[in-house]
Amino acid sequence: MSETLSHPTEEEEVLDLFSLSRFLPYRIVALGQAMGQGLAAEYAEEFGLSIAEWRTLAVIGQYREALASQVVAETPMDKATISRAVSSLADRGLVLRAPHQGDRRASLLRLTAEGERTFRSVAGRALAYERSLLSALTDEEQRALNALLDKLSSASGQADRT
Repeated sequence: MSETLSHPTEEEEVLDLFSLSRFLPYRIVALGQAMGQGLAAEYAEEFGLSIAEWRTLAVIGQYREALASQVVAETPMDKATISRAVSSLADRGLVLRAPHQGDRRASLLRLTAEGERTFRSVAGRALAYERSLLSALTDEEQRALNALLDKLSSASGQADRT
């Protein structure tokens, strides 16, 4: 009796080739979460900020004033999350909301003096954390990493967020 050799189906080949731990989108998300959580724990403990609050504070601090829609455009967060973050930051006296001249439904967001101090403190720590991470790479590797991230952002359609 002779055995017939069977060839793997396309589905079987995919299952044989796929490894979540080597899947690029998974690796990038997992790395991003690990890096973000390391820093988030620090600013949560010292400043009482959630990730959403820090990101919102960072966008407003970067531009000196911003609309919530700008925070949505700059970060991977939805409008409801940003709305809660803005409310929390305003309640804590870190952000001021002023009516927007061109759109009565929108508020112009600005940091208070305390918000500015908090932003500067956390931003300084974030930059130190980034420097620590990047110290594992040579200058050439850092330039290459930035170029590759730009290419991947563009290829994924997210170039407008970087």
